[in-house]
Amino acid sequence: MKKRLPIGISEFKEIIDGQYLYVDKTKILYELLQGKQYFLSRPRRFGKTLLISTLEQIFLGNSKLFKDTWIGSSDYEWKKHPVIRLNFSGMDYSSAEKFESSFNATLDAIALKNGYSFPQQFSFVTKFTFLMEQLSHSNPVVILIDEYDYPLITHVDNIEFSKQIKSVMQNFFTTLKATEPYMHFSFLTGVSRFSKTSIFSGLNNLNDITLDPLAADLLGYTQHELENLLNQHVIDLAQEESASVTDTYTKLKTWYNGYRFSKNELRVYNPFSIINVLTKLRFVHYWFGTGTPSFLIKLLPQYYSELENLKKYTFDEDALASSFEIGQLRLDLLLYQTGYLTISNYHDGIYSLDFPNQEVSVAFNTHIFGYLTHKNVIAVSQIVREMRKAFNLCNVQEIFEHLQTLFSTLPYQLHNKRESYYHSIVHTFLYALGIQPTSENSTSKGRSDLVVETEHYIYIFEVKLDKSPQAALDQIKDKNYAEPYLKLDKKIVLIGLNFSYEEKQMQIDYKNI
Repeated sequence: MKKRLPIGISEFKEIIDGQYLYVDKTKILYELLQGKQYFLSRPRRFGKTLLISTLEQIFLGNSKLFKDTWIGSSDYEWKKHPVIRLNFSGMDYSSAEKFESSFNATLDAIALKNGYSFPQQFSFVTKFTFLMEQLSHSNPVVILIDEYDYPLITHVDNIEFSKQIKSVMQNFFTTLKATEPYMHFSFLTGVSRFSKTSIFSGLNNLNDITLDPLAADLLGYTQHELENLLNQHVIDLAQEESASVTDTYTKLKTWYNGYRFSKNELRVYNPFSIINVLTKLRFVHYWFGTGTPSFLIKLLPQYYSELENLKKYTFDEDALASSFEIGQLRLDLLLYQTGYLTISNYHDGIYSLDFPNQEVSVAFNTHIFGYLTHKNVIAVSQIVREMRKAFNLCNVQEIFEHLQTLFSTLPYQLHNKRESYYHSIVHTFLYALGIQPTSENSTSKGRSDLVVETEHYIYIFEVKLDKSPQAALDQIKDKNYAEPYLKLDKKIVLIGLNFSYEEKQMQIDYKNI
């Protein structure tokens, strides 16, 4: 049965009552309900609010909503509990004072809904303690907190402001710890993990399931779920694309799959992008267009030099699960937690990171592309279209002209004396085209810098600093970088690039094979 897709809907009751598609995750929730206090970090637009809403309906005892789900036919006891549900992203966090005032108003509304009111002199932490104590008279209370870190992460580039917001949050979480005797269950979600000492002060029993294999597909759609629950929608997309269903599944996987949240190899699709592409029947960068927080763009100038090594870093589990302190951010971990990088490999306790899919890699590098060249999205899109066409038609002269123009727009202060840096610049430009260059392909005599493969052509790049394009071409030939491609029925073009640090210029030469 083809059900309507819940685009823009994140409330479980509305999805079920409206007969929208719900991808059943309640078997995993059943396992989690055996514990008491949890924290889960996932990127934005990944279904955290729907998760919180689903837990809310479970604890309110609304069993009728779950009659067609796994938990609905399980032995779960539908015991009703009072629920306090907070969404920090919906509060006013424009100042610490307004954040506290917004907290007060939220608790007032919850109290009124449950037939209580507070004395005027009560602070928001006193209100929370009073509310927990009163509500627990019937049954222990359930606490559900969505986007706990939103006020902090939104202002992460403003250290002093963040510290003021953090102070308000510390007061709340200290109070939350003190109310544990009244608590049955708690679940916190967020994008990032700020350290327990700085935010969660005292919540030592908080079980962080961010990297737990049990939660690997708690959010996001698996390939099995896509094929079994959304197949008719995929057929519609295939018809719109004038493509086969098999090719459409392959394209969906390339564009939107690839998120991995544990050492297990299980990967999931971005649910926001899947719902949108199957509703609008167009392949677009849906998640990146709505999920990219302004703080990340603000931080790029400060951390740009780290971008060249992003995918070379490796982490043990402690490092990957590490938390932030205000004013002590790491770009690699921040990009991982916000969803721009994901786990690409796990071996012997060590994790590697990479872009999850084409949507993120192309959109992210396009954004960097715009930052580097001081061009807006429209101008970048025009350049991307022209360069992609030039690669597909093997118009080498036009490729050269665009590369030289782009290099000439790099801010003076971003230049440095590392050849690897200029390699990463070219890599960023090419990724933004959606061409997916491969880096450092190995042959029997060495590794090529970059290889770009289109339908009819193969381009092998070698990048040099303060040498010459001919030196780059000589290395390609001497090291036989073209050898793995000679048996392919494609034209091979060798491209030598040389960057002059002092003159801030790029020289280019090429040779056809």
